[in-house]
Amino acid sequence: MKKKFFYLLCFVGLAWAMNSCDALSKNCKTCKKVYYVGTTRDHEDSGTEYCGTELVTIQATGPVTVGNYTVKWECN
Repeated sequence: MKKKFFYLLCFVGLAWAMNSCDALSKNCKTCKKVYYVGTTRDHEDSGTEYCGTELVTIQATGPVTVGNYTVKWECN
């Protein structure tokens, strides 16, 4: 009886873990760093797809300005 309960608990835990990871992976966007000199777009990095907590972290990151040079993340 204990063995069946253990297997059932493992199955439920695995199903929950796979479902929560799937929910996070569906929230994906392509993001890139864009560089500005003043208000003029200077250049940008190539876009990379980010999902889940990485995407949330990037979207929460504000622009960084040093002198007249600004770097910010842009996601679509």
